[in-house]
Amino acid sequence: IVWDQTKSKLVVLDTHTARTFINGLVISQPDSLNIKSVSLENYMQALPLTQKRENCWLFIPEIPWMNEEKIDQTQKIFEHAKKLKLRTAFIFYDLIPIFVHAYLDDVDRHTEYACNLIQADIIFPISKNSETELLEFWQSRFGLDLSNKPKIISKHLPGNFSDLNYRPNEPESRSSLQYILCVGSITPHKNQLLLLKAFNELCSENKLPDHVQIKFVGNVH
Repeated sequence: IVWDQTKSKLVVLDTHTARTFINGLVISQPDSLNIKSVSLENYMQALPLTQKRENCWLFIPEIPWMNEEKIDQTQKIFEHAKKLKLRTAFIFYDLIPIFVHAYLDDVDRHTEYACNLIQADIIFPISKNSETELLEFWQSRFGLDLSNKPKIISKHLPGNFSDLNYRPNEPESRSSLQYILCVGSITPHKNQLLLLKAFNELCSENKLPDHVQIKFVGNVH
């Protein structure tokens, strides 16, 4: 689903747009179905009784203001979800656009977004550090004891694995090469070009062995 700015509501993607959006990957609906773009409200009214709204969640994996118009839709999404009696869950990444000078034009948008997140039912920060960052931000903005904050479930990144009682299985390497792996959408604000420049400089200064390579994995935007 996406937020339709012209209709001011959430809509279900049509089949063609959905396939384009996921770069041709197989989607759950069979090819024989031709899904037309409809409002989420109309779509949910057509659900079988066993899939009614008390069992439905609206999951937001992206930052709602990062769109072509750079308009934060977070509050409108909450209002629409409440109208449809949907519970809401968000992935939370970080507060970089608030604290890094390079994102000065986006401070107000990201601040509004981060404040609105307190209305969610569940938030999934991408790391323990992100969770701490968000809680400290809320405390500074609202002066709350945060007893009514959303349920927060942090996902552990490699830097947090030492806090756990287990370590992920590491497959045995069958190659003499070593890789610096950078995973994520390739966009200007993530500075992958700066990383590549630094890697090339280290290579040109013979500060990295020849068996070390850098790889980028992600969609190019």
